[in-house]
Amino acid sequence: MSTLESKGGLWEFLLRLFGVVKSSNGTAGQPPAIAGESEASDGADSGPFVEAPGGYRIHVPQATDVNHCVGEMLPAVRDGLSVLPPLPKVVTDLLREIQDPKSTAASVAQIASSDPALAASLIRTVNAAAVGLARKISSVSEAVSYLGFGAVKSMVVRLRLEEVLAPRDPQTALDTEDLWVHSLAVSYAAECLARRVPGMDPGFAATLGLLHDIGKLAIIAQLPEQSAALKQVTGDALAHEAQVLGVDHAGIGANLGANWKLPADLVQAIRFHHFPQQAFHETDPLPLRQAVFAVHIANQLAKYCFTHSDAMEIAQVSDEAFALLGLEPSLPKLLDQKMRAAIGRAVLLADANTKRSAATPRRFMRFLTGDQAMRAANAAGGEPRVTIDESAIDELLAQDVPVYADNCNVPRVRFEAMATQEEVAKILKAVRAHQDALALSAETRSIIALLTRSLLPNLVRIGTPGDKIEFGQMASGGRLRLALRCPALSTSRRLGGDATDAQARRLAAAELANLLNLAWFERIAVSGDGTALLFERAA
Repeated sequence: MSTLESKGGLWEFLLRLFGVVKSSNGTAGQPPAIAGESEASDGADSGPFVEAPGGYRIHVPQATDVNHCVGEMLPAVRDGLSVLPPLPKVVTDLLREIQDPKSTAASVAQIASSDPALAASLIRTVNAAAVGLARKISSVSEAVSYLGFGAVKSMVVRLRLEEVLAPRDPQTALDTEDLWVHSLAVSYAAECLARRVPGMDPGFAATLGLLHDIGKLAIIAQLPEQSAALKQVTGDALAHEAQVLGVDHAGIGANLGANWKLPADLVQAIRFHHFPQQAFHETDPLPLRQAVFAVHIANQLAKYCFTHSDAMEIAQVSDEAFALLGLEPSLPKLLDQKMRAAIGRAVLLADANTKRSAATPRRFMRFLTGDQAMRAANAAGGEPRVTIDESAIDELLAQDVPVYADNCNVPRVRFEAMATQEEVAKILKAVRAHQDALALSAETRSIIALLTRSLLPNLVRIGTPGDKIEFGQMASGGRLRLALRCPALSTSRRLGGDATDAQARRLAAAELANLLNLAWFERIAVSGDGTALLFERAA
């Protein structure tokens, strides 16, 4: 019996899925409230929807949904995939070596060193992540030891498959990168779950998590027309994929994996990652069956923490899945500190390897406008996890705070710039220079870098000529605070007419959902008019 059926209806399931709780202080890290339910209008296979963090509409599949993994690819789809080159040898060699219990950092490094570009990427990434170490790491073996086998495997697969599945259009390249972040998050979440289940292989679960959506990557890369058609989905995405392609992305991923001669159990798991109960027979090894269910659950946990796509769907998780893994049947309870930290590490590792320019807007944090902004600001549900704090914002952005100059070795600075790409690039450089002068932990430095690279370009995206950005940051007493103000954020401007403090809080909570879900900041506040934001965490 499914979770939906056994708990008495959709709303009870949704409350259980999202863990809606009310909080009087808007503490970051608590699950968000449901924003409301609506019905799709495209026919019998639509199913119910809920408003997700960020204003996205998320489909909750029903127990009666069709298994769209079964079908025949259309000839045009098969022809498009047939021209993909084979899997790079360095990927297969490294996957085989890392899965070997006898593998060492030296043996993995030897394979990685055979690919000079890959070796350079590993060294660059470890030094970016290891800010604050006494010395720079210069050898591949040291990089492997520091990053760990899981991170190295993730980097190798991503870097080389990005070449094989390279999209032709710059915009779809951004979609591809967001999908890689999601895949990496699923990989880390699956490994985290696997370590809680005796006898389960974390390595297999992590590998499956990393590769579960290779079908989507192939569609974006090789089938641009069909990919564009898939973005028009208003109902069940898997059913829509089957209509457009003849088979859904899981079936395409399995076909691709078979062509690449991936292990048969991995191919089967990719094919049925949305329907894990059908992947293997009860007589198959228990750890193998557990791995598919773990990735299925990890897929939902990663989506909850990182909204990566407008067409993202959260699938219901059956009681069978939790029981097979010996886990308590509650997604919110699985999203404990260790799980959020694992997904957070994946997001930061992906960001350390981004190919986006500093001025490129990111989906990680998107300021809403139009109908999306209106729905988010007026959503029903629990107490928003963003507070109102005018005085703290005003203090940090006060005019007498030192404005950045050549000497940035001061605890508090303030920046000003016009909301243009050129000015944002300058302010990002100045902000980073000041952060380099502060005694920040490596994790805080990475988080703040991602925050600023997400906030500022998105201000340009929604701004108008003449808008000014004010940005202030201060490290004091082991705490780091930063704030920004810009007319483009005005709740009234974006909603039209007068706006309330409550609307400002709800709108900010929806736009910052990824940050709140990852619990990277102890406090996030907004001004009553919505024009300013404040972030605070340990330095």
